[in-house]
Amino acid sequence: MNGSMWTRVWVICATLLIAGCTTFSQSMDRIRAGMDKDEVLSRLGSPKRTFRENGLDNWIYLYFQGDQEFRRDVVFESGKVIRVTRATLSRKSSFHLELENSNSVEEFEAAVRAQQKKSEGFKYIDGGPNESPQKTP
Repeated sequence: MNGSMWTRVWVICATLLIAGCTTFSQSMDRIRAGMDKDEVLSRLGSPKRTFRENGLDNWIYLYFQGDQEFRRDVVFESGKVIRVTRATLSRKSSFHLELENSNSVEEFEAAVRAQQKKSEGFKYIDGGPNESPQKTP
């Protein structure tokens, strides 16, 4: 084959490769009512989180477009898709934003400890941040 033939083959292969690529959002748009869980898994992969509410299974998918995180839910009844939610901008709690913006391990640990203190019945297992750890015999 001459150089021009290789160029044509390369252009055809590149075009087919690009045409075959889809974004996660486009894959979500192809999920239809009546699909079973295996079909959804094969098209989207594992969800970020799942929960069951009022007899319905909810699968939460998170994905990025640019620097924004979006959320879409796939809702199942008796193992079949009954609804796919529209994309919504994922909201992060102030705690998660504080963790992301920490500039050092110390800041990160301080934020985690502050959050843990808010939880009822929290006890430090090492004696607390201002106490020396208890020695085990």
